[in-house]
Amino acid sequence: MAVNVNFASQQFLDPSLVDQLLAMTTEAGITPGRIVIEITESTAMSDFPRAVDVLRRARDAGFRIVLDDCGTGYSSLSCLHELPISGIKLERTFVTSGRRHPMVLDAMVTLAQATEGPVRLLWRAQVTLVPSRPFVDAGRL
Repeated sequence: MAVNVNFASQQFLDPSLVDQLLAMTTEAGITPGRIVIEITESTAMSDFPRAVDVLRRARDAGFRIVLDDCGTGYSSLSCLHELPISGIKLERTFVTSGRRHPMVLDAMVTLAQATEGPVRLLWRAQVTLVPSRPFVDAGRL
């Protein structure tokens, strides 16, 4: 079982974040691979070079990284493919029945395929999350 963790922009861009996370996982007796760091587009774009640095260090330490609510922020697609992420969580309005955006979904699949490694494309299955199955997983792209 993995634990997903969201950070405020200031917390995420703290240069000591990865060291703090490693210390906490060691103290708790869990491996970094059981922690999924979620970062929004807005956080990544607020200081892109620093965000990429923190994400690379986190990935290299074994943490998984997911771009959260992808498609809702203001980002440059030319930058997003540089993020060392293992998953993209689409904002639910892109896949909600009656409001689907096939071209956007195709573009997100293409973006996921252009990232540094294999990426999972995820979206919220429903507005009210069911604890045992909160996300639909489109699989490794």
